[in-house]
Amino acid sequence: MRTYEDVFVEEIVLLRSGSAAALLKALIIFGTVVVITALYIFLRPFNVPLSAVAVYFAVLGWHYTRVEYEYSFASTSFTEGELDVIKIMGKRKRKNLVNIKTKSITEFTPFSGEYSQDKQAVNAMGITMDGGVNYVLRYDGGALLFTPSERLAGAITKVLPRGAVKQ
Repeated sequence: MRTYEDVFVEEIVLLRSGSAAALLKALIIFGTVVVITALYIFLRPFNVPLSAVAVYFAVLGWHYTRVEYEYSFASTSFTEGELDVIKIMGKRKRKNLVNIKTKSITEFTPFSGEYSQDKQAVNAMGITMDGGVNYVLRYDGGALLFTPSERLAGAITKVLPRGAVKQ
């Protein structure tokens, strides 16, 4: 039986914003300008309070284009390890994407760019402060594409079976 030291690693990575996020931000700005212009033309007495409401919703929509992923890995002598991936939208709304037990992990390897898109694959790749490497973690029931730091990757590899870690 393997003995484990207690390990807890948690980190937040920012989603790489692409052209879809830029387009959404442009639509938010354009929509707000159109709504405020229409208010000033057609609803003169209510234009100031309704313009404030339009700007409020524009700012709210702008914040929700910011997406982060939280990776939490815990391994104690009682549990053999568990990786949680949570999507955070606008620094407010949290959605649990996947919870993986280390017993179910079959492969942990750096992402080479060649990956067959699986219906069960979860893409949680982001930008880390240390410019981390993207990894593919295959487990019973699917796969996870993510960007752990060296510390998190090292903590995961410590508890995996020998054949699961590939270079």
